[in-house]
Amino acid sequence: MESASHTNASFSADAVSRYVSLRKTQVHINSQLMARLARPTLAGAAKRLGIWHKGGLIVSSRGVTDLLTDVCLYDCFPGGKSPISRYQAAAVLVPGTPEALVIEAMARLPPLSLYRIQCRKPGVGVEMHDLLTDENVLVMDRGLGETAEAGVCLATRLIRFPNFGINMTSGASMLVEAILAEDLVDDIHAELGRGAQACLARMGAQERSRYSIRMLRDILAELSFGDLASEVGTRDVE
Repeated sequence: MESASHTNASFSADAVSRYVSLRKTQVHINSQLMARLARPTLAGAAKRLGIWHKGGLIVSSRGVTDLLTDVCLYDCFPGGKSPISRYQAAAVLVPGTPEALVIEAMARLPPLSLYRIQCRKPGVGVEMHDLLTDENVLVMDRGLGETAEAGVCLATRLIRFPNFGINMTSGASMLVEAILAEDLVDDIHAELGRGAQACLARMGAQERSRYSIRMLRDILAELSFGDLASEVGTRDVE
């Protein structure tokens, strides 16, 4: 769990610069990974989310594309391995480079969780509260830092770089009504207990992905596609 002193820390210009470098690298890796995915994997992910009908996506938008990318990379296992694991095994990575750092963080296959935005940190990001774990975490995202509203709930997963104290979203988030978010958390706690996130972390990646897909389907069933939002601001990747 992040300490209170860490989540309230002020980030230096060097830390923000490192974050921007890591984010650019992650966006590039996502593009490479998606270019290698076979159509059946994409279609399978869309069907699991309930957004595939008659051979195509129900709706096409940046938000839907980002969500589908997220699920394909973290919740699909063609041949028993995630696309990220395959990339990591095949790539020649130089330790300490942005590519190596990002792949290592992504390969942990962070689980989806539900977060409530506590406050904005202009120029840096937002402080969020994990509703599943009661953890407060500072998420670096300059777009969110300028536009997010306190009290808004998001479904997203975090890529973490503990050596640098940097946390960032995987690139796709969904706005969730607070009542729905609380209901989803209550359901998971009832099934897994109060240590739900720790329990999910101990699960194998494929078993854990079923919970992510279940949450996403329940959220999508309640939302318009206008509530799908990419949390990678253009100012973070320019």
